[in-house]
Amino acid sequence: MGCLLGGIAIDLRGRRLMNIIGNIGMAIGWLLIAFAQNPAMLIYGRITEGISRGFLATCLTVIIQTFFKDTLSEIPCFLRQVLLQ
Repeated sequence: MGCLLGGIAIDLRGRRLMNIIGNIGMAIGWLLIAFAQNPAMLIYGRITEGISRGFLATCLTVIIQTFFKDTLSEIPCFLRQVLLQ
């Protein structure tokens, strides 16, 4: 779900802001997991962390492809996605 929403959010708001939001979401998710006092907090932490991870995966893939466009053109297509994830 985070990957699907991440692509749209990157187009609308930009890579930098989505990277910051993804990192903040990861921190909040891990804090919820670390200090969970009941199973519900643990589940909410995992959901928050998972959606944020999806945002970051999409954002970082776009950033890497932008910065290393010339280098990635030499790698066969089927290996690019494996190397970027």
